Amino acid sequence: MTALAAVFITGAVVATPFVGAVAPASGATPASTSTTSSPDAAVTDFGGCIAGGGSGDLLLLMDDSGSLKQSDPDDDRVQAAQYLVRQLGRFADQTGSDIAVRVARFSTNYADVGGWTALDGKSVSTVADTVAGLADADDGFETDYWSALDGARGDLAARASSRSGTSCQAIAWFTDGKAEYVVRGTQSAQDSYGTTKPFAPGVELTSQSGVDEATAAADKDLCRAGGLADQLRSSGVTTFAIGLESSGAPANDFAQLEAIATGSSASPKTTCGSINDPIPGSFTLASDIDNLLFAFDALSTPGQAPLSQESGICQVSYCTDQAHDFVLDDSTPDVHVLAAADVDAVDVDIVGPDGKPVQLPRSAVGTEARVAVPGGTASYTWESNSAVSIDISRADGATAWAGLWKVVFIDPAGTSADKRSRTNIHISSDLVPTWSGSSAARVHLQDAWPGTFGIADGDGEEVPPSSVRGTATLTAILADEAGHRQTVLDAADKEHLSGPITAEPTGLDLGAGTVEMRLDLTTAPVLDGTTVVHEGTTLAPAVVRVPVSVLAPSQFPEVTDSVDFGTLDGETSATAVLRVTGSGCAWISGEPKIAAAPSDTGDVAVTAEAHDSSSTCVRASKSGRPLEVTLTFDESQNGTVNGTFPVRIASADGSGEPLTTNVSFTADLRRPLNEANFLLALVVALIAGPGIPLALLYLASFLVARMPSGGLLSQRSSVTVVDGRVMRDGVPFAFRPTDFTTMQTISGRNARSLVVAGLSLRARPSRSPFTAGFVIATEPGSAAASDVAPASIRLGGGLRARLPLAIQGHWVVLAPVGSSAGTAEVVAFVGSGAPDSVRTAIADSIRDRLPEVLDRLRDAADEMPDVEHALAGVSTGRADASSLGFGTGAPPADRPAESTPPPSQSGGDDVGFGFGFEDGPRR
Repeated sequence: MTALAAVFITGAVVATPFVGAVAPASGATPASTSTTSSPDAAVTDFGGCIAGGGSGDLLLLMDDSGSLKQSDPDDDRVQAAQYLVRQLGRFADQTGSDIAVRVARFSTNYADVGGWTALDGKSVSTVADTVAGLADADDGFETDYWSALDGARGDLAARASSRSGTSCQAIAWFTDGKAEYVVRGTQSAQDSYGTTKPFAPGVELTSQSGVDEATAAADKDLCRAGGLADQLRSSGVTTFAIGLESSGAPANDFAQLEAIATGSSASPKTTCGSINDPIPGSFTLASDIDNLLFAFDALSTPGQAPLSQESGICQVSYCTDQAHDFVLDDSTPDVHVLAAADVDAVDVDIVGPDGKPVQLPRSAVGTEARVAVPGGTASYTWESNSAVSIDISRADGATAWAGLWKVVFIDPAGTSADKRSRTNIHISSDLVPTWSGSSAARVHLQDAWPGTFGIADGDGEEVPPSSVRGTATLTAILADEAGHRQTVLDAADKEHLSGPITAEPTGLDLGAGTVEMRLDLTTAPVLDGTTVVHEGTTLAPAVVRVPVSVLAPSQFPEVTDSVDFGTLDGETSATAVLRVTGSGCAWISGEPKIAAAPSDTGDVAVTAEAHDSSSTCVRASKSGRPLEVTLTFDESQNGTVNGTFPVRIASADGSGEPLTTNVSFTADLRRPLNEANFLLALVVALIAGPGIPLALLYLASFLVARMPSGGLLSQRSSVTVVDGRVMRDGVPFAFRPTDFTTMQTISGRNARSLVVAGLSLRARPSRSPFTAGFVIATEPGSAAASDVAPASIRLGGGLRARLPLAIQGHWVVLAPVGSSAGTAEVVAFVGSGAPDSVRTAIADSIRDRLPEVLDRLRDAADEMPDVEHALAGVSTGRADASSLGFGTGAPPADRPAESTPPPSQSGGDDVGFGFGFEDGPRR
């Protein structure tokens, strides 16, 4: 599995392979090393990864903190993100690219909103609707950068691990402010948001000093060498950040965000991580809807950075001196333009090669309209009162297409002479560079270059270079993972780009690498006879990046160049297998180079005890022989370990000295559930008898109250109950093949609290330290019950579902506020590896039991003094199920007696304990 990834934060995208400080192979001459990277290059690299056959993953990560009510009251972030989704879908359709999108949100914690969805013409509206649901997501408690990035890291790692091919991943990260942690000053806040963070174990966020200590811990772990930012970068993930600037916000609020994305910030001077060359991402600051649109637009055509222009606005009537110009020819069948002015109520005209302006009449914001243009059609949408997106497509057989085009802004009132207009112009060429050796993806040093280069159209058909009307040059570069680069073809023009290659690969590290091809195109100029009237437009380069293995000369064996040790749930060792192919032998010798790892993992080693010298090496074969390697480290933490380890290889005939090839590796670490605390407390209690404080047993019980680790799939469905039958969309309830597409991984970092399918799940210990804990499922605005007994618990004035700690195989029914008696929502949970029979059993249980469970839930809500508050799960002044010390649920002296909850059916009293037990009256 090869991973090239990008994290979107605003402006551009960078896709880089693993970056590690690896010395050149023994005896090799170091090649030149790239040291700069521009934002446009970042977008180009990400698209190049996809164009090279990689699968694109975009994680759209949106802030949902409460400050958005002031900074973005009109939900501009949602509109801009929907625009990005539509444009990415258009790009995927036009290019045939494999791009999937997932939406996630963060404030106190990270939570996915939907599953991974492959973008195409049919799915774009589904993803856009998911994004639309974030409009009301503006009530988060705080802004936790660490949890946001750690959640994104885990999701992307799981996604990349699930495929064998190349992953081209990206996070588009939106936030309106700096990282901020908040004191949990009330019991309600402590119950709702917890009192600790995984990056600051043992630190309580119940005081300002605790919050300050946790903030410092988060900053340190994010930006230390090998920390969370470096874990993303070394996994091939590029970060693109968009900060929404609100009036009155300090200028330095986004310094850390910029540093996480790009490696540094100038104001104030801030650095983050050690993997920052080339620049690992980009940062854009936006202040309004138009700025947000342009920020997201820069990411909308991976591999094709837009042509950005700025000009003035024509006053009163059409003019040419303020036009945004571009030239098209037969190789450019589609154009996308995002155009905006500094003022509202301007007119926009498109002018084709015939010189006749075509006005884009105003329609309602968000409504698409169409007009005819020379040689084709233009569809357009006013994205705001001052910004319009335009898609121009050539008709088949059109003859009036090629030539000079213009976009012109006109202010009929003539009051904006000092204002500006701007455009992002995406001109889609259907020409891409090709390499005939890409299918083999193997390059031997000191051997003749395999294959030749050329040009192909969007259908993959070869295009004779001489048939390209404008100018074309092709450059090809071979690079290793350490950043050493060798130019194979240097800006070859149309007459020379498809000829034989004379360069002989040399001077690079052995192991994983890439061949990057760059086709630079300029459209044909506009001519009047033989006179050039207007020069052609230089297009964004078409870049294709093909992962390759950089191999030793052919007399040496070939060794797998990357390995994934998978997910380690609490383990401190794992094994993987390399294949040794060809002739000769291979063995493990030398220390690994660690690019990034969680803190406190201790010494990391990769060994092969049975094959650690030339005398015990694995002999290669034509079909390949296994070389088993073991990864070990001292202590399991949450995070990713990335690095390389050296493998020595020797030729079969003994010619030449042994060489070193570097194998890149990755492992996803998950902190274990620690049950030792409970066992220790129990043993001590049995030995010491009554003398041991009972509190110790309760503490142990609390420590083991966690949901089991593993993949969790969920499915949320709307149902109605008609004559005792559970119906879904008018038919008897059943799961569908497209269900259970949302997956979350339960691990040490979220085993006590996570959000799944809109439900907040919190693990709680039982009242008895000798019985198992349970999970409380809550959704604001709904009463909830589960499929087990007891099905619900009265807590905080509401009815909440009660589940076993192992929630897989169970379901929860929700009765929203104001809903009719026969309607409900049901959420089902299964393990990621569960067979179909488990889903069938859950569906049977829902059909058989949900009507009764729902009736009893609504009856229980009716018994409560305030039904709406009961359903909403908000406090009405009644005693919470959680209290300090022991209690019977009786109201304090200063609380009115009528606020006491009704007695439970079981006759038990409300009991709580100071470690956060929530085990009140049940139903």
